[in-house]
Amino acid sequence: MREEDSKICIVCGQGDREGIRIMRSFICHSCESEMVNTPVEDQRYPYFVQQLKQLWVHTEG
Repeated sequence: MREEDSKICIVCGQGDREGIRIMRSFICHSCESEMVNTPVEDQRYPYFVQQLKQLWVHTEG
């Protein structure tokens, strides 16, 4: 993984300096906050789950 790719959020696709790294993936602070505060009943919840599946894709191969 290139250094410039390491700060691209797997949820929103935007580059950011602030956020968390999970395995080899990056989640920006605003997406992290939105995911943590989104109830399961919210229509955005399945989207977040789908995006988080990328964590496993990035570790394979």
